[in-house]
Amino acid sequence: MRKKVISLSLAMIMLFTLITFADTVFDENKMGITVQASGGSAESDFDFIPSTGKITGYSGNGGIVMIPQTIGGVTVTTIGEYAFFRCNSLISVTIPNSVTTIEEGAFYSCENLTSVTILNSKYYNHWRGSI
Repeated sequence: MRKKVISLSLAMIMLFTLITFADTVFDENKMGITVQASGGSAESDFDFIPSTGKITGYSGNGGIVMIPQTIGGVTVTTIGEYAFFRCNSLISVTIPNSVTTIEEGAFYSCENLTSVTILNSKYYNHWRGSI
């Protein structure tokens, strides 16, 4: 009897753990990314580390976002890890050719992101909306 109680308890714990983390599973078919032209954004919308040229965050209104080639006269070379994390207002993003690194999860959980444009990059390419 004791083994059955322990087994049932462990099964319940595993079930609740699965339910709790179920929304973190990435569904690549949900993204539906397309490529098209986009507008602009203010330099002040971005958290930026001038010494590394890295964007580490975004605080703008979302919508159509154009990442600038320079911020404060410094070339943007990197979109940092989780820089746009859960920016659900982001619909479209244009990445300049100065960006040579896009770190892990840079656009993770941007559920409304449907358009990615990469401008003449020798480091990145896009095909059917995939980078």
